[in-house]
Amino acid sequence: PFCTLPDEVKEAGARNMPAETVAASFPFTASGINDGTGVVLGKDRDGGLVLVDIWKRGGDRTNSNWTILAKPGAGKSFTAKMLLLREYMQGSRIIIIDPEREYKDMCNKLGGVWINCTGGEGKINPLQVRLRPVEEEDEENSSFQSPLALHIQTLRTFFSLYLRDLTDTEKAALEDALVEVYKAAGITWGTDPRDVPNDKWPTVKELYEYCVKKAEENPETYTRLAVLLKRAAEGADSYLWAGPTAVEADSDFIVFDVHDLQNAEDQVKRAQYFNVLSFAWNILERDRRERTVLVVDEAWMLVDPQTPQAIAFLRDTSKRIRKYNGSLIVISQNVIDFLAPEVQRYGQALLDNPTYKLLLAQGEKDLEAITALMNLSEAEHDLLANAKRGEGLFVAGTQRIHIKIEAAPYEMQYLTGGGS
Repeated sequence: PFCTLPDEVKEAGARNMPAETVAASFPFTASGINDGTGVVLGKDRDGGLVLVDIWKRGGDRTNSNWTILAKPGAGKSFTAKMLLLREYMQGSRIIIIDPEREYKDMCNKLGGVWINCTGGEGKINPLQVRLRPVEEEDEENSSFQSPLALHIQTLRTFFSLYLRDLTDTEKAALEDALVEVYKAAGITWGTDPRDVPNDKWPTVKELYEYCVKKAEENPETYTRLAVLLKRAAEGADSYLWAGPTAVEADSDFIVFDVHDLQNAEDQVKRAQYFNVLSFAWNILERDRRERTVLVVDEAWMLVDPQTPQAIAFLRDTSKRIRKYNGSLIVISQNVIDFLAPEVQRYGQALLDNPTYKLLLAQGEKDLEAITALMNLSEAEHDLLANAKRGEGLFVAGTQRIHIKIEAAPYEMQYLTGGGS
């Protein structure tokens, strides 16, 4: 027959080829994803719909978590809003931490609750006890710990982010002061935080006043501690924390906005972001029956080499949220922030854990880090190096496809613009 090689030519030119070499000749490991239910994300390289049910479990789909990584202008916020809109329309509750005021307009148009977490009606008292996520291996032990004891662990991280240069002696004194302030408010190791109204919890102001009083007895330890706390209790940062929690978050679409802290010092931004995150987790934890999507946008803001416990808290959230019928979406610009030696133990786990990963156009340094982290093929590397807005690599479990994000015309009113 025409174009059939003679046997002697085949024998002379034949070469064995390992299976992995054959696999490498294919640019992507799958041509499409269609779960039959869920939300449409866009189209694959062949024009087929990418239909994903993030609540599907089994096989290589072990959780409902996402990582969305892209350089500025690549379309990550637009994509996130489209995904959230479609999940919301299918009955999921949405909770967003928003440092860039990207979601205000969308929230208002959907009749959600938008909260300005820079004081006033958006005040969140860091001393109000709330539960924290724990690693699965620690879950049994944590059930025997009091809520107050667990929350003091959260406060260690909060104050380490805010008061960066405390000595070990001052840290110990601060913890002793916290216990005494709680005791004075009638809060014990056995107190159920659900039984205590917002206005009955101690605040940073009471903590500061206690340290001022203790400085009369022990000036060497407490004088400097009181000076450092004064800013949060009575000074420039008191609008954030010096008072009871004023937030009312009874809605199926909630946005915690921290945009007005853009010009604040890094330690203030990180401490408040962490404070809001722990509060958002507490909302999610209260009701396991409702599917909830928790969005942590610009997650790099939590990365602090001096306080890796902050990113560890987010890592623990990513591990625990599936047991609360939830999904964590981590959105960030710079993957290399999560791979710094001081935080890599937690940051890499945070990137590895999600079943779903959406990688849009990347900067050069981040692309090299992602290539090594995810063992990208040459074709996948080239795609992310040259991707247009809204175009990239979508990973669902072990499947990887080239995707083009597409929104319907009627959705654009919710997806364009951020808020002011």
